Order: sequence, then C-alpha cells, then structure tokens
Amino acid sequence: MSDSCSDEKLFTSRMKDLGCSAEKGKICFSDFLTPAERSWLLCMKELQSMCRIDFIGGYDDAERVRAKFYPIDFDYETEDPIKYVKIRCRMGELTHRDVLGSVLGLGISRGKIGDILITDNECIVICESGIADYIVGNLERVGRLGVKVESCDEIVFQKAEPKKLSVSVASMRLDIIVSDGFNISRTQAAEMIRDGLCFVNWVQKESPSYTVKVGDVITLRGKGRITLAGIGGQSRKGKTFIEINI
Repeated sequence: MSDSCSDEKLFTSRMKDLGCSAEKGKICFSDFLTPAERSWLLCMKELQSMCRIDFIGGYDDAERVRAKFYPIDFDYETEDPIKYVKIRCRMGELTHRDVLGSVLGLGISRGKIGDILITDNECIVICESGIADYIVGNLERVGRLGVKVESCDEIVFQKAEPKKLSVSVASMRLDIIVSDGFNISRTQAAEMIRDGLCFVNWVQKESPSYTVKVGDVITLRGKGRITLAGIGGQSRKGKTFIEINI
C-alpha cells in the first residue's frame, strides 16, 4: 500500500463499509490484503465492537489474506471465499514473477489474487473463488511456457525451511542488516533505502538508521526478502551476533 494519506483514508473507508454491512447482518469479504493492510485493519479498534473479523489465506501462515466480516452472533457455515488454481508446464521453470504477470495480464486486479506458491513441478495460485474458472479458461501461457491449468478445492502445502545466515553486526541499523542479509555494500544498502526500495513488515522505510527488531521482515525490491530471526551475545570486539532467515 502507498504511504499517502489518501490511500490510507480510502482503505479505512472500505473496511468501515464492510464492518457496517456485517453489523447489519451481512457476511462480507475484503480483497486479499497485504500484511501491512492486515495490521492496519487490526488497529481499527472501532470495528471490533461492530462485528467479528477472521482472516482466510488458503493455508497456514499465508501472507496475503482476505478479511471476513460477519455478525457478532453469527453461528453457521459459509461458502469458502477462495479457490486454488494449479498451473503445470511440461518443460521449463515457473517463477512467481512470470505467473503473477500472466494472471494480471488477463485483466485481473492484484487484490483478487492471494499467495502464489511455487513447488518443484507446479504452481498454485490462490484467488477469489469467483475468478478461478476465468483463469482456468483463459490462461494458456506463462511467459514463453505453455501451461496446463485446473482449479481445485484444497491443497497440501508445506513451506520450505528458510536458510540461516549467522553474522555479527556493529548495530541493528537497517542499512547494516540489509547489507549483510542481501550481501551488498553498506553504501548500496543505504542508497536503496533512501530511494524507497526497502520495506520493513511491508511498510516503506527510507531511513538507513531505522532500528531493526527480532521478527522484522525486510523486503528489498529486486533483491528478495529476509527476516531477523534472532539476536545473540556479543563478540570480543563488541559486535552483536544475529541470525537472519534468507
């Protein structure tokens, strides 16, 4: 989400509209939310007294989720608001970027698409239930690769264990963590941060001196994503040992 006040106001207004509808007895779903948007929604305390809110992403620990708004006295089952689209290719390798680009190229907005899961021989696109058949009927290629596409109601997916990187740092400054985590110079790290290319917990950070905390997820555009997994003791030279998931 943009840092602009107008985007924040628009998001807040949309969530309040869904909350008001739920308060009147309706069951409503948001588009897929980013982790930052989910955090913003959880901070809207006035909604907690109006309705109940659950998050549905299609599997445990999903990053992009739909918010379900429903009446406080709600006590019955509803139709699942998401589906899975399975994409396979005979030759070549599917990438997250190519799959997302091809799906959005069908005229589908990003908010209708959840996580995209890449395994050894296939890709799973989590999406709003209403567009699954459209994707199946229209997606023929991903990049240069011809693909076979089908929808399914459930999946079995287990995230791969992250690689661990242990380093010692002089401080918990963002530019230092980015430099070590992405194996770039500190000067380059600071420049990318100032250029608005760095996000902590999906919120843009433009200050190289920002203090990173355990559990923070750092995304560097064009480079990938890391997580500060832990902080240990200190070396003889006074540096702090940290562990980064890459």
